[in-house]
Amino acid sequence: VEPNGVDLAEFATPPPPGTLRRKFPEIGARPIVLFLSRVHKKKGLDVLIPAFARAETGDAVLVIAGHDDRGYLATARDLVRDHDLERDVVFTGILRGDDRIGAFTDATLFALTSYQENFGVAVVEALAAGLPVLISDQINIHEEVSAAGVGVVVPMDIAAVADALETWLADEARRAKAAERARPFVRERYGGFVGR
Repeated sequence: VEPNGVDLAEFATPPPPGTLRRKFPEIGARPIVLFLSRVHKKKGLDVLIPAFARAETGDAVLVIAGHDDRGYLATARDLVRDHDLERDVVFTGILRGDDRIGAFTDATLFALTSYQENFGVAVVEALAAGLPVLISDQINIHEEVSAAGVGVVVPMDIAAVADALETWLADEARRAKAAERARPFVRERYGGFVGR
């Protein structure tokens, strides 16, 4: 049994690249910063969205994938509008099955700036897909992520998140190194993953 029900076997045979882009053609060929979690106040979109607006992200798009929890989706949409990001943010709603795995496969960077996470299932899933992660230091596995070099850990601070977004989106070699370490890290720490 995997921690918190993470089914790592799903990532052994991912759908073909472009699954998310085909479903949401407005993304085009742009680099994707993926937030995949429930859309709730504790998930830190009030930090991530302003940070994305502040950062020099080139033509990157922020994809917010997840279901509305306690009406927070309206607040998230307001944040996008307030920061003039309507062309740079795509809300997908909840993604399941191949669409969900395909989102990890197509993304450039996974971002979760939660105020508190006991574990961080989506973080491990992103890493299982070979995707580098940008996470807050309030996510319980942040020390392991930092030590393994599979992403970047940031404080809950808009400027710090913006700087990390800029650095990681601009540095393909850094992302490639983190991606290379991601799957072995998941295999060693959580087992159950047989893909290469």
